Amino acid sequence: MKLMTNIEVIQSYLNQKNARNLSLKSKNGKLFSYDTCVSQYDYGKIIVNTTKYTKTTAHQVNTLIEELGRIPEQKIEFVEGIQRDTESLCSDVTGEWK
Repeated sequence: MKLMTNIEVIQSYLNQKNARNLSLKSKNGKLFSYDTCVSQYDYGKIIVNTTKYTKTTAHQVNTLIEELGRIPEQKIEFVEGIQRDTESLCSDVTGEWK
C-alpha cells in the first residue's frame, strides 16, 4: 500500500477525515506533525501552530497555509510558542495549553 503524501493528508484534514503518513497525521479535527498538534478546528475557525520545530514540520505547516489560502472566507488563527508534543491548541479555562 502506497503512503499518502503530505498534501493528501492535509487535504483529508481540511475535509475533516482521518489520514496519516510517516510524520503527518489527521485525527479527529486535529493535524499532527509527529506528536505535536500543528492545527485544529475550533468553533468555525482553524488554529495553526506556526512554532518552528524542525524543517519537516515547517514545510508541513507552510503547505497547510498554502492550502488554507485556497478556501474562501476561512477563519484562521495563528499561534506560536507552543511546546513540542502539545496535543491541543485550545487553552483550557486556566489559560494553559493542553
